[in-house]
Amino acid sequence: MGLPTDSALRKQIPIYSGFVCYFPDAMGAVAQLSFIANEQHSPGEKMRWAKPKSDDQQDALMRHMVDDCHPDVPDRDSDGVLHLTKEAWRGMAALQRLADSGVDIYATLVELRSLFDADENREHD
Repeated sequence: MGLPTDSALRKQIPIYSGFVCYFPDAMGAVAQLSFIANEQHSPGEKMRWAKPKSDDQQDALMRHMVDDCHPDVPDRDSDGVLHLTKEAWRGMAALQRLADSGVDIYATLVELRSLFDADENREHD
């Protein structure tokens, strides 16, 4: 699908300042997980997302969430990766698959303004 082409909407998607700068360490951990998963599922091959081998994003995300919050289960999975890192990866994968299916995953300017207006109205009540 790609980024929107409308310049006003594109300016509302600050990938660097609103994502990379917010979460640099988390992005590094998720990128490392991508490498580990690539070595597990496609050893020695160029990095790529083997989508057919990974199609249960929400179920896997929930399994990692349960493992992450259970007091008797370590915070790391058997491969040493934090469950929270796997949750982040699975969440991003689910969102990307939704975009790949043709769903517009971006809020529109009108939708954003409606949200801000609703918040403003609540503050004045």
